[in-house]
Amino acid sequence: MDPKFAVLGPVQVRDSAGRQVSVGGPRPRALTCALVAEAGRVVSVDRLIDRVWGDEPPPAAVGTLYAYVSQLRKLLDPDRRGNAASGVISTTGSGYLLHATPAEVDASLFELLVERAESAPATTALESVDRALALWRGDPYVDLGDSPDLAGLTQPLVELRLRAFELRIGALLELGRTAPAATAARALVGEHPLREPYWRHLMLATYRDGHQADALAAYAECRRVLDHELGMSPDADTEALHTAIPAPRPHPAPRVAGGRHRAVRLGGEAGQPTRRPGEADRAEPAADPDPGRAAVDGRRHRLADGARG
Repeated sequence: MDPKFAVLGPVQVRDSAGRQVSVGGPRPRALTCALVAEAGRVVSVDRLIDRVWGDEPPPAAVGTLYAYVSQLRKLLDPDRRGNAASGVISTTGSGYLLHATPAEVDASLFELLVERAESAPATTALESVDRALALWRGDPYVDLGDSPDLAGLTQPLVELRLRAFELRIGALLELGRTAPAATAARALVGEHPLREPYWRHLMLATYRDGHQADALAAYAECRRVLDHELGMSPDADTEALHTAIPAPRPHPAPRVAGGRHRAVRLGGEAGQPTRRPGEADRAEPAADPDPGRAAVDGRRHRLADGARG
């Protein structure tokens, strides 16, 4: 079932019967986003006015805001009668509170699904991250326009989406699906050429898919791009993976900052032969854990705390 409130793209809401309803023009849509961003918490009238009108609210902003909230209540809770308390938006002190669980808000559900993928087995991780990425329909909280604190809402989601792509490729590699992993990584380095973990995924996926020359070419291109754009060389993780590619035996995994160490095996199970560069193709070796897949514990805890809040 689709989340009741969707802000990963133009705002969408569903009423108590699950029907999608239109909340109106730009200001009511901005109000809806502002309430959804603080779901489960009281948002003051002053803060809502700042998010809906910015630094220059009209003289009648308070009265207009009340009217918008009243209309939104009617849309979301059509069975409410008269002055009965709304089960969706409550008036609390000098503000409003939107009642919604994390599973009812697509942005919160996205965070929960990515958190689950961080520590799940590959099959479950792939299912979770695919479901999470499918929630995105466009820029998050786009209806807030030029709200001064918009970046604080959107940037963590954008960063987590980039992490979700990494997790997806890592899960594909663990499942031995090297060709789609390489295709996904190639697309990502095209869109985000300065995000070095994507280059490492491309190197590992192409090597495991039987294309050592392409893996080494990816490293060379990574080095060229970083030098040209940032005046930097690849980091120690990338260099370690590059060194491991031609080697026939396991090497220590690159260290993921804040994460765990994993052995980087370019192919084959422990105690089994590993395909050497130049050898004829054999049966596809079992895929190994992705070196960039370890979760950052601090981030995972923050995500869980945010979802519960």
